[in-house]
Amino acid sequence: MNNQKIVVIGQGFSAPGGTGMEHFQRAWLEREIVPPSAPRETYDPHGYLGKVGLKFIGKSTVMYCNLAYQCLESAGIAANTYTESQNIGLYDGSELANLEEAWLFDLSAKVEGADYVSPMKAPNTLANASASFMGLKSKMFGANVSVTGGSAGFLQALDIATLHLQFGLVDYAVVAASDVVSRYHQIVFRGMQSASLLDSSSIGVGLTLASEQMAQAIDAQPLCEILALVSAQAIQQETSLDVLDRLLKELSVFSRFEDVFLAGSGIVDFPATNASFPGFEGYNFHYPESQIGHADSASGGIAFLAAMLQNSNLPRAVVAIDQIGYAVAVLIS
Repeated sequence: MNNQKIVVIGQGFSAPGGTGMEHFQRAWLEREIVPPSAPRETYDPHGYLGKVGLKFIGKSTVMYCNLAYQCLESAGIAANTYTESQNIGLYDGSELANLEEAWLFDLSAKVEGADYVSPMKAPNTLANASASFMGLKSKMFGANVSVTGGSAGFLQALDIATLHLQFGLVDYAVVAASDVVSRYHQIVFRGMQSASLLDSSSIGVGLTLASEQMAQAIDAQPLCEILALVSAQAIQQETSLDVLDRLLKELSVFSRFEDVFLAGSGIVDFPATNASFPGFEGYNFHYPESQIGHADSASGGIAFLAAMLQNSNLPRAVVAIDQIGYAVAVLIS
């Protein structure tokens, strides 16, 4: 393991109203609200995947691949994909993105019989379908990791990618999470008994990470540096506020900060104003999802992009807390 600084050198964003950081900036900084119910014509508007061989590929996989290509292009390493294929890792932080495909596959097999289920659609039911397809499609055979961390999924995948970069297992890491919403997702969200989750959008977020040395090798301009990553789990009767308090205290050991960007299903019942946060004086809390649109696994990524755009001389904290009490926090500069 080395002590190389880990930096972000690329990013990607996908939402019903548009793609790319320009669209994210309009939605977040200029408060251009993205209608959660806005229809999508395609999950790959740039046509990165072409049109051949996609008949049986799930929407979530198509979106993940689009995000990954956005990340590679913005980092300036898309042209090196084939020559550097062994050195680029793919990390997927999605959990429920392929719920519709898995649900329909199982229903068809149960109601109509196994003979009526297409074996070509079977891979869509696997948790690692998206990252695996991207690896095969782009011939990127480095680390290929899929995690299921709920609302903390994106930051959890980011944590794993950071470790791989520090240990030298990969030179570059593409971290993405895609949320594709369907009526089956709405059923799950209703089960969470949280009305604020019912307006979720089909949203995806991606980042390209590299060590400072590898970023310099390709003349990539760092967008931010990852200073620290910590995680926590609610214990016994602890609330999300208790978990948040522990995470912020851990991050404060590394550096002073004031702005905290919150995300995830575990924060839906948080107080509406900073003044209602007893014991959290001195922090400025931000809720990017309230403007961009609620997400599930991609929520941490939305908060991360918003933190990157924050004009501040101090580091910023990004915290994603899942409903079950699992949380990940990252400090960036």
